[in-house]
Parts: sequence; C-alpha cells; structure tokens
Amino acid sequence: MQILTSILIIGGLLCLALCIPPAAAEPTGTIQITSEPDGAEVYITNVFRGYTPLTVTDLRAGMIRFQLKKAGSYRNWNGVAYIMPQETVSVHAVMARGETQFNDYGSIVINSDPGTSVFQNQNFVGTTDDAGSYIISRADLGLHLINLQKEGYQSYSELVSVESGKTSGVTAALIPTGAAPVQVPAQATQVPAAPLPTAPEQSAGSTGIVISGILLGVACLLITRRT
Repeated sequence: MQILTSILIIGGLLCLALCIPPAAAEPTGTIQITSEPDGAEVYITNVFRGYTPLTVTDLRAGMIRFQLKKAGSYRNWNGVAYIMPQETVSVHAVMARGETQFNDYGSIVINSDPGTSVFQNQNFVGTTDDAGSYIISRADLGLHLINLQKEGYQSYSELVSVESGKTSGVTAALIPTGAAPVQVPAQATQVPAAPLPTAPEQSAGSTGIVISGILLGVACLLITRRT
C-alpha cells in the first residue's frame, strides 16, 4: 500500500512538472562599437568587454551606459546606447586627446506637431511648443531612442546618434490614428516603438493545464487513502 501511494504521489508531481511551461527567454539585442582610433578598451556597466572594434551580443533590451578608454593621452569617452530587441545597433566614438576641445554631450532638436509629448529612452522629457519644436540641450553621447506621442495620433520612434558638441535632429509629422502607415525607406533610421521589455505573462491555456495537473495529483492521493 505504501509503495502504491508513493508511486501515485511521484506520478502526480511529475505531471505537475511537465505541465508547467519553461520561462520565456528575455529579449536581447546586439551592439557594435567602433572608435577612432581603434583599439580602445570598452567597459559596459563598468565591466571590461574587449577592444574596439567590438560586437557584444545578448544585451538586455533598454538603455546601457558604456565607456571607452585609450592610452596615449586620449580622454575617456562616456556614452549611452538604447538596445533594441533582436536588433543590432552601431555606435562610433571619435576620441579626443586631452588638449583637444571636447564636450561630453550634444543636443537633439525635435520638430513635430504642437503639443506632442517627447520621450527620451522611454523617459518623458517635455512637450513641443506652439511651433512644434522641442530641444534636448544636454544629451549624452551615443544612441538615444526618441519617441513622440500625441492623443489621436500614431506614435513615432527613431534612434538618434548624438556626437560631441553637435546637434542632431528628429523631424516627424504624426499620422492620425486609423490612417494607413507611411512606408519608410529601407535606409531610414525609423524603428518600431520598443518599450522596456517585461517578462511575458503565462497564457490562460497554460494556467488551465497547471490547475489540471494539481487536481490530478489531489485525486491520486484521495484514491490511495480510500484503498
């Protein structure tokens, strides 16, 4: 009797284990970093990853910070990059010597519809004025995801490269909701909107399977007690 009970309990537990689906892999992306001159040390979140030119895969989607270091009186290059899920983004860093004029930031000018909400790397930074303009005056060097949103219009997203002391621009005429999307040329930098990823929820079907497994295990225990 005890052997039969043990077998039924083990069977119920195995059923539960088989019914629970494995956790989905978290979306990741790839970054390609080049520098001028090359051979610079690359640190991502303070961890050394190699020398430029460098390709790093399996990075969690979202914004990352990285630093480039080069011997020979070159100034450290501090930058950011927004990693897109299942995409490859490229950053080119022009490193300056200590005596060369160098700014640790640039600026981004946005031109769109008046009253448009502007998001930088998924963070709200402001709203365009009556002329449809907004300026991000101090943007870190590297790649930024600019997202434009306005009620009644489709959102617009674009990856923008910011260089030392230079001004980058984003120009977008928002499309009313329900209108056919505009075809974007292959060489354009427009990319799909990509909010910071969250773990996918289990479907209702998976939950039902798990509950069925639990009920089966309970039924096995009740049968053994009666016998």
